[in-house]
Amino acid sequence: MTQVCDKIGVSRATVYRMIDNGEFPAQRKDGSSSFWFEHELDKWLAERHNLETEAG
Repeated sequence: MTQVCDKIGVSRATVYRMIDNGEFPAQRKDGSSSFWFEHELDKWLAERHNLETEAG
């Protein structure tokens, strides 16, 4: 989670709030561990950048 927060520049609470709101990809589970695929985070960042670029 720390690496995800660092990569996308938001807090842990913000990540969970965005997941709950359907604004961020949900984490995957492997037993008791949670993770994201890096390509999913990269895609989300690119889409977010495109939305900000179009709005600005």
